[in-house]
Amino acid sequence: MTDAADGQLVFLEHVRDDIYRRSLIPPRARVVAAVSGGADSTALLLTLLGLVPEFGWAIFAAHYNHRMRPGADDDEAFVAALCQELGVPLTSARSDSLGPQSSEESARDERLAFLRAAADSCGAHLIATGHTADDLAETVLLNVIRGTGLDGLAGIRWAGGRFVRPLLGRTAREVRAFMEERGQPWRTDESNASTAYARNRLRHQIIPLLEQEFNADVRGALARLAATAGEDAAYLNEQARAKLPHLLISRGSASARFDCAALSDAPVSIARRAVRAVLVELLGSPRDLSFSMVERVLDAAGRPTPAFDAGLGISVMSGGSTLTLSLPAARPEPYDLDLPPGVTDVPQAGVCFFVGEADSQPAVHTLRMQPLSGRLHVRSWRPGDRMRPKGLGGSKKLQDIFTDAKVPARERRRCPVVCVDEEIIWLPGLAIAGCVSRGPLTISLRPLDS
Repeated sequence: MTDAADGQLVFLEHVRDDIYRRSLIPPRARVVAAVSGGADSTALLLTLLGLVPEFGWAIFAAHYNHRMRPGADDDEAFVAALCQELGVPLTSARSDSLGPQSSEESARDERLAFLRAAADSCGAHLIATGHTADDLAETVLLNVIRGTGLDGLAGIRWAGGRFVRPLLGRTAREVRAFMEERGQPWRTDESNASTAYARNRLRHQIIPLLEQEFNADVRGALARLAATAGEDAAYLNEQARAKLPHLLISRGSASARFDCAALSDAPVSIARRAVRAVLVELLGSPRDLSFSMVERVLDAAGRPTPAFDAGLGISVMSGGSTLTLSLPAARPEPYDLDLPPGVTDVPQAGVCFFVGEADSQPAVHTLRMQPLSGRLHVRSWRPGDRMRPKGLGGSKKLQDIFTDAKVPARERRRCPVVCVDEEIIWLPGLAIAGCVSRGPLTISLRPLDS
């Protein structure tokens, strides 16, 4: 057996061992390989085919032409010819919306949607991508530079959802050696050499410098960090999932309510992960979900807090005992409701009001006043509304009050406006009219269903 054949066999054995050890692809599975035509994805396809006799897989290929660079059509033709030569069924498609100025994020979204659709059309449960140990190291380092926790230190996972990454334990150098030993050509993406992209600067400038000046095996060190961080993160996430039912009062597709005391008593690492898990459920994706956003939610659990936008359209309100997270609702219909003694629900604003001499329930906002003659009612904000706040000596537009308090425009129509006849007497959490004096009548506001 030649040295080249030995090298190919060793490469296949390493990948096979990773697949076995991590249960990445079960025997007789139907698998779609994402093939761009580059060295990594081409090696992925060849490796999966090389392991078919042992695992009995059905292998399919998928190629997406983003049409973002001049060589994209040539890549598509290369993959088509390769799959024909190998006898692998190929599903391919071209973007009709991307171009040279499109973002990497847009390209990724389109590509992933295509891959899922291609897998569905083949009856495949799994989608394999050609990520390598180099991609893992670069991702970990990028996350460190940008700021991250344990989950970010874990970098790229071996498996997630329908996606598996069988080459994640192999370096780019090993992949290219495998390809050269087979005599298999591949396509080169000229944009990979451009230092206009942060990842490329890491690959071509920063990591080589770290290898030269600090650690010749910096890629391996980052991969080991990712492995241990991933294990720790998985354990903490499991603990948070187990704890979550004890922290939540209610949970729906558009909102969730936490028990503030339980959330505050939980270890902060568990509380953070519980809040993050609920935010991901509400948003449908972890993308753009920041550490500071989670911290704003946790901070609101510590004290009564009027509704505010925590970011990404998530509204947060704390009544002291409960913390409500909700997606932005459709623009509410205008409303005008009487406030008789007792409790009045205002679903358009997501709150309820209590009117009486005392309110035993924790409230977000409370007004104690001398009764005023006239119709006590609550309504939605109307453009042009004005009130006479205490201490101002004149009137002020509610729009200006909202602006001064930094109330997001999309939240303003949800803000309840309390009136007596046509006089605005209270904008909860923001302003009280000068005609209001302290007295026995209590008007309190709390989250709906608290």
